[in-house]
Amino acid sequence: MTRLSDPIKIRDMEAKNRLSFPPMLSGPSHDAKGCPTEKAFNLHEVKARGGVGIITYEATGVNPLFVGGVVPI
Repeated sequence: MTRLSDPIKIRDMEAKNRLSFPPMLSGPSHDAKGCPTEKAFNLHEVKARGGVGIITYEATGVNPLFVGGVVPI
């Protein structure tokens, strides 16, 4: 039987376990140019050191027109 603590291989990547942290906005974690801040890196490092096998990064601006905020649909 497969356990959550078992490694998993997805294509060329292998995660140490099957625990995944979903993308969640962590507040103002991007600078005025839309780049992740040190705060964002530190937060995700804590998640990784805590034992999560896969971390999906939160929303970030990729279009200069929408940098600095989430665009309402």
